Amino acid sequence: MASPEIEEEPLKGPPSKFTITGLVIILVAISQGFLGLSDLSMSYLYKDDFGMGPSEVAFASSLASIPWIIKPLWGFISDCFPIFGRRRSPYLAIFGIIGMCSWIYMSSSVNTPVAAVITMLIIQVCTAFCNVIGEALVVEESQKGGDSPEDASKYVTLFFGTRAFGMLITAYSGGILLEYIDKRTVFLITACFPLLLCVAALLMKEHRVTENPTINTQIKEIWQFVKMPQVAWPITFIFLFMCTPSSGDAMFFYYTNDLGFEYEFMGRMKMAWGLATLIGMLVYNKWLKDVKFKPMFFWSCIIGCVMGLTQILLVTRSNVALGIPDTVFALSSNFLVQALGELNAMPLLVLCCRICPKNIEGSLYALLMSTWNFGNLVSSQLGAVLMIGLGITETNFKLLWLMLLLTNLIMLIPLPLLKCIPEYERVEKEERNSDGYNDV
Repeated sequence: MASPEIEEEPLKGPPSKFTITGLVIILVAISQGFLGLSDLSMSYLYKDDFGMGPSEVAFASSLASIPWIIKPLWGFISDCFPIFGRRRSPYLAIFGIIGMCSWIYMSSSVNTPVAAVITMLIIQVCTAFCNVIGEALVVEESQKGGDSPEDASKYVTLFFGTRAFGMLITAYSGGILLEYIDKRTVFLITACFPLLLCVAALLMKEHRVTENPTINTQIKEIWQFVKMPQVAWPITFIFLFMCTPSSGDAMFFYYTNDLGFEYEFMGRMKMAWGLATLIGMLVYNKWLKDVKFKPMFFWSCIIGCVMGLTQILLVTRSNVALGIPDTVFALSSNFLVQALGELNAMPLLVLCCRICPKNIEGSLYALLMSTWNFGNLVSSQLGAVLMIGLGITETNFKLLWLMLLLTNLIMLIPLPLLKCIPEYERVEKEERNSDGYNDV
């Protein structure tokens, strides 16, 4: 099976390898990042308009993430069912338009939690499908430079960094807008952003494909690759690490209901999160991309756990005794935790790019990322179960400190499995020498 070839036309400007494909990657990523404008509005819609508690919000949010768990399906559809001989640009245009219409519907006609979850499911299908196309382009561009970690890191940073930049721009705006307009107007503004996908579709120049692979063929090829130990162990580790329980929804209710943080400050928190994400990526790409994966991941996890535990000071009000205002403590601790989280994530993302074989890179990378997203869904569900078990509600945060302690310590449990993951150099050597890999 051959992936559709994309015509490369260098952009005018300083000498570089930047191409039209690079611009398409940016448009797909930033359109996804801009959707962050509605994040706070959705949280407040569930909390205020529908009267949902933290465990219910966690459950609803995890349901809306299902399209991200079945990302390989979107890869199979685009590979096996081209439209007018093209596998990517028509899907970008179609799902861009559907996404826009769904946000318009959310702004005008959604009045129940069930309707909100169903509409968000449709929106997330559109976003996840286009995300698969963008990530497939990232993998293709990464592999054009051979096995160089610099090339892989550059395009991973381009995609995820651009998405984080889009989130950074809209994060604070989402909080500010809620001070002046209602949630549904924010949804209406968000409806404009999927149109960027239509622009990306117009820019793409694809050759028509004449042969369509079958889904069975792709599944067999992917299974042949996934069963290799140097791929199976990273997949297992990614899932186990990502599925540790999360306290994010409980903290949102604590910030808004107990500490009384307003819309504007919650927007500032989202902006700090986006800035930390971007800085974490840039630091990795500039100074850490050549550092061995295992020791860096291990120590960033340990430091991240310690920083996560500092939030206990906030929920027990110890920060007040130390003379640190709630706003300062919340901003700084969240910033540091997120930046360290990105330093954990980037090596895994780069590894996923570099171990994907040609011709099925889109579907295989989608499988790796769906494992990541499935872990996130399980994490959210385990967090909801933990909240119920500890009696944490929208007004009762007595045992929130214990939840923070447990979630941060449980995060360390998968670390012993790091010894099962091969280093980058060994993975690449096995890829070049393995007959099984060459057959994929």
